[in-house]
Amino acid sequence: MLPEARAVSSDVAIAAINAREIHTSDVAAQALARKCSAKEALDDLIDAEVLVQEAVRRGLDRDDTVWQRAKDEMVLRLLRSEFEKSVTPSAIPADEVSGNLNQRRIQFDHPDLVQVLHILTAVKSNASAEERALDLELATEIAKQASTLHDAAKFRELPDMIRATAIYRQVKQQHPLSEEIVAMQYVTPREGPGAAEGPFAEAAFALRNPGDTTPPVETRFGYHVICLVARVEAQHVSATEAEARVRADLFPAFREREFGRTIDEAMTHHHIELYPERLK
Repeated sequence: MLPEARAVSSDVAIAAINAREIHTSDVAAQALARKCSAKEALDDLIDAEVLVQEAVRRGLDRDDTVWQRAKDEMVLRLLRSEFEKSVTPSAIPADEVSGNLNQRRIQFDHPDLVQVLHILTAVKSNASAEERALDLELATEIAKQASTLHDAAKFRELPDMIRATAIYRQVKQQHPLSEEIVAMQYVTPREGPGAAEGPFAEAAFALRNPGDTTPPVETRFGYHVICLVARVEAQHVSATEAEARVRADLFPAFREREFGRTIDEAMTHHHIELYPERLK
């Protein structure tokens, strides 16, 4: 009987330096990277391996810096081969994406908007005529000072400025439960997400330039002084594009969370001892 034929691998050793083999696949990869002949690629690999072996012979492989770089490279390879392949924007759970999308839907599908800051001097539902008049007096002073600012950033600081005035102290002395609230809001000209009470929306849309402010505007909540931050043109983004934007925005936090989970899972495969008393 004829001897059984042996399977021959196409990737065979073509050189060896101190038993460290260089294979035909190594040569092919080097030739492709350098765009050179197989002989030139083999010479390059031999030269490189000789230098590596010489560094080892001299003990340089035991140098702390070399070892640290090797560890860094191993970590990078682990992250590239496993973590980065699986942790992508498309891996964010659908319920997390849909929840964020619902909260931000007005950003992706809306008519013309105005973005405003407003300072609310809140009025109690059971406020007396005298208390309501005091609240209006304070709101009027806020509006007066706001009209001189012409700047949304300074408008945010206005309540602190108002608290130093005599009118504020007077109102608070007679009406201590009055409250001033600063809030950012998108306002639409129609009912639905972002819609505001009629007088508030009308006053907000009447503002023309960023930094412009209103006199006191009365709603069921109290008296508002409104400052225009920006006008936002109508936008109608497709559901696919809106989801892509949401995933991109959520990804940094998702990636950080998954990285922590990866570390925790890896720790289950290793024995870790801590000596906190040695910390200085």
